[in-house]
Amino acid sequence: MKIKLVKKYILLIFLIIYTVIMITTIFAWFAEADFIDLQTSGSSLLNYFARGIGSVEDPFILNHKRHVYHLAWLQNLGHFNGKKILF
Repeated sequence: MKIKLVKKYILLIFLIIYTVIMITTIFAWFAEADFIDLQTSGSSLLNYFARGIGSVEDPFILNHKRHVYHLAWLQNLGHFNGKKILF
């Protein structure tokens, strides 16, 4: 008798947890997040360097080792061939 009661409680707890997870997932899927301003541009160059676009007015800023690595990697791929870029 006690084993059946324990199994029922375990099943009840499982169903409650499952229901909460499903409700929060469905809410997150359909909720509109227009109140969040993410300040994204869609350019991957902004992720490679600290800031800048490589022009005279706004040169690339390299302030970390990974920025130098990204510069070398993009140069090796030929991304900057034929372009005048400033650092």
